[in-house]
Amino acid sequence: FVTDQMQMHRIISLYQIRGHLMAAVDPLEIKRRSFVKNNARLPEELQSLARTMPLDKDQMIFLTANTFIGSQNQKILTVNEIIKRLNNSYCNTIGVEYMYIPSVDICQWIRKQIEDPNQVQRMQSTSVKKMILESLIRITRFQEFLKNTLLVKREALIEGCEMLIPALQVMIDIASAQGAQTFVLGMNTNRARLNILANAFRKPLNHLFVPFTKFGLPDDAKNYFGSYIKKVSSAEALPTEFFVIANTPEYVECAELIVAGRTKAEQVFSEEDAKIWPIAVHTDAITNGQGTLFETMRLSRQSDYYTKGVIHIVLTDHTAVPAYDENANCCYYATDVARAVMAPVFHVNSRDPEAVAYAMKVATEYRIKFESDVVIDLIIFRKHFSSQEQIPTFLERRVSKMVPLIETYSKKLIDEKIITKYEVVDQIQKFENFFEFNVAKAARTSFDKEEWLDTPWKRFFEEKLQFEIPSTGIIKSFFSQLMEKFVKYPLDINVHPDILREVNERISMMQQDQLTWNGAEFLVFSSLLEEGIHVRLVGDEIDGGSYKNRHYELKAIDEERSRNPLKSIFKDHANFTVTNTISAELAVLGFETGFAQTNPKALVIWQSHKEDRTNVAQFIIDVFLAAGESMWSRQCGIVCLLPHGLEGEGDECSSARPKRFLQLCSDD
Repeated sequence: FVTDQMQMHRIISLYQIRGHLMAAVDPLEIKRRSFVKNNARLPEELQSLARTMPLDKDQMIFLTANTFIGSQNQKILTVNEIIKRLNNSYCNTIGVEYMYIPSVDICQWIRKQIEDPNQVQRMQSTSVKKMILESLIRITRFQEFLKNTLLVKREALIEGCEMLIPALQVMIDIASAQGAQTFVLGMNTNRARLNILANAFRKPLNHLFVPFTKFGLPDDAKNYFGSYIKKVSSAEALPTEFFVIANTPEYVECAELIVAGRTKAEQVFSEEDAKIWPIAVHTDAITNGQGTLFETMRLSRQSDYYTKGVIHIVLTDHTAVPAYDENANCCYYATDVARAVMAPVFHVNSRDPEAVAYAMKVATEYRIKFESDVVIDLIIFRKHFSSQEQIPTFLERRVSKMVPLIETYSKKLIDEKIITKYEVVDQIQKFENFFEFNVAKAARTSFDKEEWLDTPWKRFFEEKLQFEIPSTGIIKSFFSQLMEKFVKYPLDINVHPDILREVNERISMMQQDQLTWNGAEFLVFSSLLEEGIHVRLVGDEIDGGSYKNRHYELKAIDEERSRNPLKSIFKDHANFTVTNTISAELAVLGFETGFAQTNPKALVIWQSHKEDRTNVAQFIIDVFLAAGESMWSRQCGIVCLLPHGLEGEGDECSSARPKRFLQLCSDD
């Protein structure tokens, strides 16, 4: 009896650890078989690992606290029923990776959401199914409208990943009910972008259609523009803001950097962290092949870069080359990078609408409860291929036989008598008429650039003369008051004598009207903080200043405490952030660019590692700084502090050449 108990609990643990490997998450059913409901047979992949002796399927097993398959009241189940429930939980159309997370509380919470039958049934209500169907009808009709009326390229359509929109709607409704009021979205693909704007965030369609009916804008501008939408969510009668970050080229993963920086800025200036939610949509090839996402996730572990968790949605395309070419994969999943920050991953089959909705519900509630990153791996496919792509014949045949999701799901609900065929036809006609009406309205709507700015600097340029140069000097009385406050600052920690002597010498020189570079910087920061302007100084070892000896952060030598006099003196005026960063130039500069784009009333300074090396961060400089305003109409007030110029240690360490920046920003 004891041996049988131990064997069964080993099997339960194997399901929890490796069940995602057997989950039916492949919509094309090429790599994974289809799911068989209530199957009581142990998967072949687990039979050898379990090393089980023949078990009586009617043998009663006592369930431990490490599983919730018995719901609340059932503490004893038969072997047959246990395997059946484990297959339904872990080998269904949702595969969950979470057992590498060291927190017992997190693992237990996820187990309850996945294993407890009562939890899963809540997402199978009639109202949820009707919401999903209505969303799918609107999405597919909008897609056909884009293709046939506005002649949008196939690459920008949503075929094969339709459930991305209902998933976003589920997340928005749940988060809004918990107080979220601002959502910041970034994506490195133009696929489904227009559909998200129209159907998830409900951008007014007449404004959305204007670029396609007028002006002859290039395709990348139409699909890559940012946007700002304000609407009332269905969950609460409070206004909800949606910021869609202007897109980056699809072959470089930098959207999530801008999203994270923008979110942090909104949280800092609003002082309501829980109400601002970041969302990042990635493609599998870039997530798997580039290290930007890893850098961003690692950066988020620092307090000054922490955004209370990002909802990452990875679109894993099973018709793309890496999906079936083993030589193109460096890991089993594109989402394996999430393991670095212990973020759970929910792999879900996009052909199961209710599973997608439930996975997003669990991910959203996880972010609310634990305030950390979470990943949704949405397994999708493409319906159409370009003529240049060499797609295997078996893939084309399999895709061509795929019945549209709207047809299969509407038939399912009609068979369940949740909706009638006439109601489906009526909804289709209603949306088609709605789209036609808005195209006609777009012909009378002028193009407003403000509609396509994700972070417009509102009222910043009002009541200002174009060529006026304001006075920026500091009056003597402020200088005297600052010195008095600094001298009287109560330093209650034991600072290293050499550092304390250097700081005191600097103050003494300033009192004698003698300014060094460090003294001038100190004075400038103080004056800005006094005026209520946020100052953010980031870089490698920047708080103490291994290169410039700033010593803004005074650290104790006998305990893990520190003091920042400027932060304390001006805490009622503005935030003064000084932080050391990880050695990731691209991620840090991208984050700070997103922060600086948000609000002009902030001085954001990024100092590169080695102080004048920018080669790793060159993409951010090219796309967002040099070309940001001309290409995306986006202004950014970031300061790149590169004091060494050409006096570094060689070509590789001194790549911030002034002529390169002048050439990039030249409009002649």
